[in-house]
Amino acid sequence: MKLGNYAVVYHKGGKGKSTRAHRVIAELALGKPLPQGAVVHHHFGDTNTKYPRQLVICQDQAYHMLIHARTRIYRVGGNPYINRICSTCKLLKLVTDFYKVLSDKHRYECLTCVKERAMLWRMKKKKKN
Repeated sequence: MKLGNYAVVYHKGGKGKSTRAHRVIAELALGKPLPQGAVVHHHFGDTNTKYPRQLVICQDQAYHMLIHARTRIYRVGGNPYINRICSTCKLLKLVTDFYKVLSDKHRYECLTCVKERAMLWRMKKKKKN
């Protein structure tokens, strides 16, 4: 059976209870139930994988999102240790060229975009006055 993009395993006598197949595969490979809050990451993005070597057990959702962020940087030819992708212009730049947006802890803007946004804000403010 499938639930969305994921294969599902139904429990015998569980009155309709189900578990996503990749979680069952990860638990079998680990030899015990997954810890509370653990997230299973599909290494190659194939949500129907049946191979434990293609699954990564993440301690929590934050670590899982870190893997996705680093993968995006690799896919555009960057190095996650020295590069980052701007949330606004979507360009790959050096980490030193970034400013963390204080209102959103997961959003980083390059200094060029920050300056441009500030200039537009000042121009808008002048028009009002």
